Amino acid sequence: MILGRKRAVADAAVAVIVPAKDESRFLGECLQSIADQSFTNFECLVVDDGSTDDTARIAKQFAKSDPRFRVTSHASPKGPSAARNTGMAKTSAPLITFLDGDDFFYPGSIERRVEALGESTAEWVAGSYCDWQPTALEQDRTPPDRSAASRQERVGFVHGPECPFIVTAPLVRRGVLERVGGFDEQLPAAEDFDLWVRILREGYTFSYVPIIGVAYRQNGAGLVFSESATHAEHSMSIIERQYADLSGRWTHRFSLSRCPTISWSTPELSAFYAPMRLRKQPTMAITLSGSNDSSRQTSGSSNVQALT
Repeated sequence: MILGRKRAVADAAVAVIVPAKDESRFLGECLQSIADQSFTNFECLVVDDGSTDDTARIAKQFAKSDPRFRVTSHASPKGPSAARNTGMAKTSAPLITFLDGDDFFYPGSIERRVEALGESTAEWVAGSYCDWQPTALEQDRTPPDRSAASRQERVGFVHGPECPFIVTAPLVRRGVLERVGGFDEQLPAAEDFDLWVRILREGYTFSYVPIIGVAYRQNGAGLVFSESATHAEHSMSIIERQYADLSGRWTHRFSLSRCPTISWSTPELSAFYAPMRLRKQPTMAITLSGSNDSSRQTSGSSNVQALT
């Protein structure tokens, strides 16, 4: 456990990167959830991505009262991937986590992930990740009334278009992020999925911390909810690109059928994506399975099927 008083940012063990564009409604609550963490040896970099509201002013208020908070700005919007990369470039902290400007941490989120990562010195462990709680926009920081979900103790190879965790769940070693080049700023969607796939393809793993560490506000304007089929298409294209060297042994079937929601192949992910409603578009049904190797077909198959 690494606890203590507020320190200069040069000594920070953890950097929390907060990309924010026009998040004045929620940013104060987001930053307060960071300031209230039991783990205090952190720095928080708020990257104002060309906001036109009071986002920058709110962030600067925190920076004025707490030296652990810093603010940098893009003159015009560049997107969340560029904002996160900007934040990473401005910190030397060995551990990095992300928190979107409309989300918030629950108590103990950073501390528990740091402790879990500290228990493993293996170089192939890229980081630790916690469970997350989807919440309504008006939800306050009241702790969730459920226990952490049962998830993979150690996440490794990705078998299909399921993102192993949301972008705010992992705490990642800085060197791993640098090795894979950070977020791809050219991707229009699923940029976090792309990053995790590239890390896992390098042979790294993530360890699970069974706590609910972060709240994810279900913003209907986001691509995952407003254009879920498009988001699934982007995820599938990432799988195709990252696993191109397996093309001789693996195939995927890509079909479309009309129905109101997407059902993912694990109960936890299905519950997370349950609120998604497709508007005037079909639902994605995707299968990635081994075609030539029967053992791969058993252990490596993954399905995204439409609900009836």
